[in-house]
Amino acid sequence: SHVQVPTEIFKNDKQVLNNARMSEGLDETFMSNYAKDPALLWQYFCSEAGVHRVFPGENSNRKIDLYDCRRRLWYNQAINSPKDVVILMDMSGSMTGAHFKISKLIVQSLLDTLQQDDFFNVLYFNQATGFLIDCLNDTLAQATSYNKNQFKQAVTRLQSPKSVANFPTALKKAFRLINKVSTHRATSSSSCNKVIMLISDGIDFDEHTHEILDDENAEKEVVIFSYIVGQSTDEGRAEMKDIACQSGGEHYDFPTVGNVLDGVLKYQKRLSQPLGQSLDDHVIFTPLYLDGSGLGMMTTISTAVFSNKNGSDTRELIGVAGMDIVVSLLQQQYPVQKMGVFGHAFAINNNGLFLMHPKFKDQSGYLPDPATVYLDEVEFTTNPSKGIELKRAMINNETGCMSAEADWLFPKHSSQRVVRLNNTYCYRPMEKTPFFAGVSMPQQNAIQMVADKTKAHLFRRSGINALHSDDPNVIIEVAEWSFCDIRTEGEKKQPASIKYYPTAEDLYQYLKNNDEDLDEKCDEEMLLTLLLSASVVANFTRDHWSVEELTHNNITDAYIITSSGFTYILSTDVNNTKRLDRDIFEEIRFTHPASFYQKEFHNQLTFSVDIKSGKPQNLHDKEVFNDEEIGNIAIGKSVYTGDENTMLGVVGMSVRVDFMNRIMHEAAQNITDSDCSKNSSQKCYLIDENGYIVATNRPVNRVGYFLGWYEGQLIEDMEKREILEVREYNDTQAECPQQSDTSSSSPANILKTFYYTVFQLVYNVLAHTLAITWWMLTSLLTVSMNAIGVSAASRNVSCTKTIEIYLLKNRSIDTEGAFNCSSNCSQKYIIQSIPDTNLAQVIINNNCRGADECPLFSKNNEPKRTRDLTVCEQPLRYRRALSVCYKLTGEDKRACFDVNENKESNIIIYLIVFISICFAIIIAISFNMYFRKYFHGRCM
Repeated sequence: SHVQVPTEIFKNDKQVLNNARMSEGLDETFMSNYAKDPALLWQYFCSEAGVHRVFPGENSNRKIDLYDCRRRLWYNQAINSPKDVVILMDMSGSMTGAHFKISKLIVQSLLDTLQQDDFFNVLYFNQATGFLIDCLNDTLAQATSYNKNQFKQAVTRLQSPKSVANFPTALKKAFRLINKVSTHRATSSSSCNKVIMLISDGIDFDEHTHEILDDENAEKEVVIFSYIVGQSTDEGRAEMKDIACQSGGEHYDFPTVGNVLDGVLKYQKRLSQPLGQSLDDHVIFTPLYLDGSGLGMMTTISTAVFSNKNGSDTRELIGVAGMDIVVSLLQQQYPVQKMGVFGHAFAINNNGLFLMHPKFKDQSGYLPDPATVYLDEVEFTTNPSKGIELKRAMINNETGCMSAEADWLFPKHSSQRVVRLNNTYCYRPMEKTPFFAGVSMPQQNAIQMVADKTKAHLFRRSGINALHSDDPNVIIEVAEWSFCDIRTEGEKKQPASIKYYPTAEDLYQYLKNNDEDLDEKCDEEMLLTLLLSASVVANFTRDHWSVEELTHNNITDAYIITSSGFTYILSTDVNNTKRLDRDIFEEIRFTHPASFYQKEFHNQLTFSVDIKSGKPQNLHDKEVFNDEEIGNIAIGKSVYTGDENTMLGVVGMSVRVDFMNRIMHEAAQNITDSDCSKNSSQKCYLIDENGYIVATNRPVNRVGYFLGWYEGQLIEDMEKREILEVREYNDTQAECPQQSDTSSSSPANILKTFYYTVFQLVYNVLAHTLAITWWMLTSLLTVSMNAIGVSAASRNVSCTKTIEIYLLKNRSIDTEGAFNCSSNCSQKYIIQSIPDTNLAQVIINNNCRGADECPLFSKNNEPKRTRDLTVCEQPLRYRRALSVCYKLTGEDKRACFDVNENKESNIIIYLIVFISICFAIIIAISFNMYFRKYFHGRCM
């Protein structure tokens, strides 16, 4: 294992060294766990002092290590029950200068310790008391990452402190607010701990203040933590401490900025004590977050560890133990082969946020907080109330099923096609977790084909042989499903995020000498159904397909993909190394044809092209015709059973784009007597049902783009005439560049440059005092530290974008139209559906005076960023408070001490810093004397 300590903590502190030595004994447990389950990922332990032991270990040579395990979600949730928090920030005249900077950093750092089940608000006060965000003046906000960031930004905008502090009024307002929301529903309260955090530079004794404390907190339901900033008088400090201790809280001193990062975490230890006293095995599952080492989205299982020193009744927090579960591992557990295309499993937590969903995107950058994506933001039910009903039923711990019509957006990465499905949703709670599981099954997947075991002897041998081919023109694949567990011992030790599935060749080699009985390593039903489809496909292709025939018909390859997971490809190019995705629900050749599941489309040919996103290159330049190779067009047809209720698979072929262009030219001549050759003044397009160009007599690089990029006026006219309809969806998982001043002269960049320069200089000269110098610098460079943390964690920001999907409203279009595109130009057009396909032919005639063609006007369908909602505009989301609450109250008596840094460590720190400064001064004086003497000598 490996021990990691953040740079801000003095690594030679006695407690740190003791924690590192104590946790060495965990190695035996870690290795034992790994031996039992080699698929385990990281196992780790984080001590209360910030010592992080990780297994398996990896050495890090980072000079600056900002990772503090105590700030991670899995640590915070494990030691604390949910809480309602009101932060009171003193803004009186004495809080200027360093006091003001320290207090703002304390507020921002406290917000970072909150998690999704917490609710909070921030009030500032002098003579009057105000809310940091005005519209939230009678409620608490849920501690989502978005809400916390909004409050952090509001803190930076606070004006300079002034006037005098009226503590009684501020405390009274805080008590009234926190007691009011606790009687409300779960949308505005955690229904557990109540906490007030008071930040000031001291309080003078006032009887009225104590009367407020007695009246408003008579039952000691609200715990107060006090934070004193800068240097304060003994009287002011004692009063702050007394207020905290009377309520069961604690008092903390923050004389400099350097105390903040570590000091703000200490209140969590006090809140953890009811959990420690309970003796319960409290295991928590975190919401999703992105793993920093590249394993994708994951959840962590963690539990707090306590000790009772010297046999006393008081159990003290030692730390938190945890392990990671990659979400992809959970997704591997549901039977995708039985759910079919568009069928899927998902899971949400008590807040309605996703743990797992095929539409849940991995974030592209490291984000410190979990993504907040709600069920109704991905399951686009056509009746929104149905989506809300589904979410409520799941959160309410119900078990059942319901039906709803919903839109499914695909492909996975661009979401620029849509299919409307009649889904059946079934759901139930996941025992001993805060999660609720559900499955969505489209109506067309309700009946599945299964091989008859009694007739397996008729196809088993031929099916096994069909898994292998020596023909270089043949590619055979099977879906990435668990047909058989035939992993080697080495493969079984791969991390859980790396799932092994047998290939067609693996299955063939395993089964070729075993065609009688299937052992326990194989799923008999799944494997026999695969072998049945493989046998049927092999017999069909042997009798009807040949490379010569494909070449004669300008077909580059032909394929059959069965719903049971078998894929057969016959290619005319033996050097073709581009294989199909082993996921049979590969979008171009399988999912797109399968989306036309209604019976009226069962005889349809579906033309699919790789969709291109983003603005076309050289859009406004004169285009040049060339023979650019841009790929093939897939033409597929779904195959159904005789009763047309069950889809067996997709049969299809691929043709070159230039071949499609020739077909378009010939069809235009025969049907409309139009000229669609390359040199024609007429512009011709074949578009699919979403408006993407499949063929054109314009430059070939237009294929795959949305028609509106090149013919914006036409798209607008088609919308007006209701030939096209537009469906809009909100993508709440979009990422956008951070909108901020990134110029080299911005204050943040100047501070960062200065910080790195100073740190590197000090490190090179005084390497042995690295940790100490870091402590010193963080005390001086307040904003710099914060700016670097933000830069490293949020290169992109979460945002919402609107996705527009265009659809041809009618499958039988035969119409003409015209519109003016300038004072000198008009356009006439013809649009005709191609029977039994998903295509329409568009022919445009220019009628211009003194111009070659209409000026370019683009209308694109790219996702567009929407305005971010303010905290006050955020809708109240239905949620349920956690069922278990370990609540701290003022009745939970314990000795109340100041919780400060270890005095012995501080003495050492001050001594080493003093020596370092003296050493630097001596060097500076020596250089000064040398240069004075040198220049004096030169001048003589």
